[in-house]
Amino acid sequence: RRLLSGAAGASQPAPPAAAVTLQDLLAKAKPVVTLDAQADAGQVVSKMAAEAASSVFVEDKGFIVGIINEKCVVHHADEVGGELSNLRASDIMEPKIRYGSLSSSVRDSLEILNESKQDHLPILAYSSGAAVGDAEAPIKAEHAKVLDVTAIISAKQIIGQFYFDTIGAFPEEMTSEERFNLESEALKALKLPTVKNLMKTKQQRSEEKGPLGTMVLNTLVEDEISVAEAIRQMNKYNKGSVAVMEICRDVPILKGIVTEQDIVRRALAIGLDVHETPVVEIMSCSNLATVTTKETLLSCAFKMVDCNVRHLPVVSPKGTHVLAMISSKDVVAYFCEAWDK
Repeated sequence: RRLLSGAAGASQPAPPAAAVTLQDLLAKAKPVVTLDAQADAGQVVSKMAAEAASSVFVEDKGFIVGIINEKCVVHHADEVGGELSNLRASDIMEPKIRYGSLSSSVRDSLEILNESKQDHLPILAYSSGAAVGDAEAPIKAEHAKVLDVTAIISAKQIIGQFYFDTIGAFPEEMTSEERFNLESEALKALKLPTVKNLMKTKQQRSEEKGPLGTMVLNTLVEDEISVAEAIRQMNKYNKGSVAVMEICRDVPILKGIVTEQDIVRRALAIGLDVHETPVVEIMSCSNLATVTTKETLLSCAFKMVDCNVRHLPVVSPKGTHVLAMISSKDVVAYFCEAWDK
């Protein structure tokens, strides 16, 4: 086994997979970014863009009282029509935060992320007085001190470590066929679903939710709509991204993808009018990472890390029609479900 480092393609000796902890992954973690609770939401957006941070901590007198991620920003941007300056950080933050510790294992960390539905896991330097837990009872600190938090690590990075621990080799050491075979073996051993099975399960859960459709497989928007409408679609269906389609001879063709991060950094942070700006101006379209229904959940994990993305459109065999969207939260959830079984 090897340990992923912060540099792409680099590796170094690491403890056995079962012993890898967040302490070992600190090289991939990001520094803590904080803002005062009384800062306005416009300052929050500027800070996120300037620091390339997907999450910022809200502090009050040296204590962390909440966290703001891109979803928080996009949700409230919809409510105020993109005019965030009248809101305070304390108005848009999420007050409940789940933490990991330096001794948390990769598996424990994924379990915490799944339970909390967080995209990032703050790492406490030690078990402070708020609450102490082990693998069975993860740390829950409502008001940790800013100095208690060592770093913050993304779900994607933890997924990546789990992937390499699972297949036991690195992509640069094998051909695509060898990687596929190792993924297939691990898939059977762990009883992980294929993308096709994952889509089927998501569809069933969507139907169980009723007509509201908050768990729809995918959200598609046409390339002519505004950023504001894309924001409304994301919030309506509780999605972190939308697939942007171009209608060609009545056939929708994948043109790009817009994520919450794109909206925060490419629109709100630079003051674009979300009502007048077409979604094509902020979408990601070059080197778009996609998967097909024949691929495995482990393949999704690999592509998210390799391409540095949190969302993967599931496309038809010809790669034009979007069937669903797989997020890093989906990958985390199905890893954890496999363990429970």
